[in-house]
Amino acid sequence: GKGRILLATEDIEKGDVVLAEPELLGSLAPPTGRERPPKRWRLVAAIESLREEDRALVEDLHDAHAARRGRYVAAARTLVERGVDLGAPPEDAARWLGICRTNAFRDRDGGGSGLFPVAAMAAHSCAPSCDRFLGDDRLFFQARHAIARDEEITISYVATTLPAHLRMSALLARYGFRCDCPRCRAAL
Repeated sequence: GKGRILLATEDIEKGDVVLAEPELLGSLAPPTGRERPPKRWRLVAAIESLREEDRALVEDLHDAHAARRGRYVAAARTLVERGVDLGAPPEDAARWLGICRTNAFRDRDGGGSGLFPVAAMAAHSCAPSCDRFLGDDRLFFQARHAIARDEEITISYVATTLPAHLRMSALLARYGFRCDCPRCRAAL
């Protein structure tokens, strides 16, 4: 199935801000005296510092990379052997890496990424109802067109300017699903 989704609770006009979620966790540098983890592990290393209830929000997010867990555990063990503090045992760090790789939103400049648990529930569409952007430690969804009450809120997980075959390939590799949105169905 599709999992959890976001639905409009009221009619939304084109241009309205649909979501303005504060960052739960960002690519933070570890405290002084600890070796900085490689870029893909930085969110993972910061999860341990979250309050228990916030960590539970992270734990509840989908992991599209569970099949790669063995490789992630091996990589985590190697980092720990090199003195990198991942903030958790390798098995937990590997699970968190899968969750972060599935759910983190990256800024368009490549400067970092963050976890936004509510936004992470938005489904993908290659013809999304909302655009997303980061600003002031918040993730914003803005309506691309009018959205009716009880209509699903969608964003694109990949660049909508890519040809259909590249979008589908990227979605399968990164998120583990084949897109079945109207735009992709029309391209087949």
